[in-house]
Amino acid sequence: TDSARRLLALWTDRAWRCPTTATEREPFFKLYEKLRGEGLNFDAALRAAFRSVLMSAHFRYHASPAHPDAAVAQYA
Repeated sequence: TDSARRLLALWTDRAWRCPTTATEREPFFKLYEKLRGEGLNFDAALRAAFRSVLMSAHFRYHASPAHPDAAVAQYA
């Protein structure tokens, strides 16, 4: 479980091109846990969670450098 959390944190930070919070990563970890509970092995469940990160709006849409929040704009 700790390994999955660490790997999801690294993956999400890189995919979203900015630091992420535990709260932002939680839905992806919950998906991982659900799939593990359904019998998927570690790798398959983690790959599914990784794919869901890539389907998220944070990955598909870039922030604008003109965003009013400087903390968001710096990662545009």
